[in-house]
Amino acid sequence: MTIERLPPTRDALYFHIQRSHFQALVWRQTHLQQPVLPPPETMGWKTEGNSLIPQLMSLPPVPDACEELITCACTTGCKTARCGCKPNPCTASCKCRKSNDTCMNK
Repeated sequence: MTIERLPPTRDALYFHIQRSHFQALVWRQTHLQQPVLPPPETMGWKTEGNSLIPQLMSLPPVPDACEELITCACTTGCKTARCGCKPNPCTASCKCRKSNDTCMNK
């Protein structure tokens, strides 16, 4: 499985719930001319310049220890474009490594 196909982490879910809650607060106060809302930066958003950008997570998507568990099942040495492990770096358990520990995934 590629890293992109992993399910969201608890950290990502937390920020998604915060943003959803903020949106619900906005909708509940649409009838008010001056709605009372918390700062968006405390509700899963971050400011970049003059724009609000969703904060997707605060932790890395995959802990360092789990990256070593990612394996490559390619039998062609990762030389074809169909190889699913192309975007990922080689790990010790990848089949695309040569016997001299050279990664073929490049």
